[in-house]
Order: sequence, then C-alpha cells, then structure tokens
Amino acid sequence: MTMNRIAECFFFLAVCVVAACGFDHPQRVEGLGPETSRAKSRDIVSDHPSDALLEDAQAHQLIGRLDSLLNPPQLEQAFVAQNIVGTDTDGVEFELEDYRGNIVVLVFSGEWCGPCRAEYPYQEKLMETYRDEPVVLLGVNSDRELETIREAKASGDAPGYRTWWDGSTNGPISNAWEIRKWPSTFILDADGVVRFVGKRKDGMIEAVAELLEEQRAGDWKRRN
Repeated sequence: MTMNRIAECFFFLAVCVVAACGFDHPQRVEGLGPETSRAKSRDIVSDHPSDALLEDAQAHQLIGRLDSLLNPPQLEQAFVAQNIVGTDTDGVEFELEDYRGNIVVLVFSGEWCGPCRAEYPYQEKLMETYRDEPVVLLGVNSDRELETIREAKASGDAPGYRTWWDGSTNGPISNAWEIRKWPSTFILDADGVVRFVGKRKDGMIEAVAELLEEQRAGDWKRRN
C-alpha cells in the first residue's frame, strides 16, 4: 500500500469517526489528510448543515470509500478480455473486438439494480470528460425485458452508451464472463487487456485517466 493510500485511509477513518459522533465535519477534518481526500469528503457532505448528523446515505458513502481503500480490487494477472458478440438494444449485432485501439470501460448492469443506477452520473461524467479521447463506455444489460432498458435510455434515465442486452443475470454474456455481482466493471486498455476490475464512480474515471496517460507516454516514445 502506498503512503498516499495509507494517508487517505487514515483520513477517511477520521471522517467516519467525526460523522458517527455528530461533530461539525468541515471544522474537524480541515487540514487533515491529502487535499484530494478532503475534496472527496466535501463532495459527499456538500450542502449538509454543519450542526446536524450526516444522513445514512452520506455515512455509507464515507464508509464505502474507506472500504474501497482498504480492500482495492486486485488483478492476479492482466489478461486479454474474451470477445463478446451479441446484439445491442436496437437489435444490431456488434463485437467487443470492434473497439480495439480504444480504452474500453465495460459495465455489467441492469435497471433492476439500485447500485447500478447509482453509477449513471459517473458514467455520464466519464463520457463528457473523455468525449474527444479514444475512450469507449460499453454495457451488458441484464434486465429480463428489453423494453426496460430501451425506455430508460429513451427517457434519459440511463446513459446512452451502446449496450448488449443479455436477457437476465444468467445470460450468455454474463455467464461467459462469470459475473456474480452487479454492477461489475472491467477497464480494458487499447490492446484489449483487462487492466482494472471493480473500479466504480470516481475510481473508474481515475483508472481511465491513468491508462490514457500511459498510452500517451507510449505513443510519445514510439514517435521519438
């Protein structure tokens, strides 16, 4: 574990204690931990009265951040993603390998899944941030009725990235990838190698930034 990660762990542990005791969050944690950590905690408790206990959802976000720092998803070994062939929500067949050369964020999701829907704002942020970059967001949808995801996309409730419809949590794509929890996220580099598993929310965006930086450095070396 890096020193930065250790510092961030202690910071979010302190924030959780402050929240549990009902102390004024900004006053008690200002000056503690890395600035990036303080910014993330401020995002979670923004617009919350300083003299009131945090809402359950805010406390869960803080605890979730601490848990993700203490138990980051690990890859035993990077591996080339197996290809996916199927039809999108418009009935058009396409393949995962069609997107080689791009950084691909692959999300197994479903409208039935509350934590999946909670990822939508971050997915929108990802698409907006990297709309001019070689970054693609793709989904595998597990709703039983195709119209469920179609209507969600049409209404704007779900982001409009291209999505395979798998028909259920036991669909052929989910089974081939051995998906056991939703959402599940895989981030592939331009060669189709799975580099990150389980990155969510801002962690997903940060992982893509890391791969882009790595890709640009490699391109520069090849040119020079």
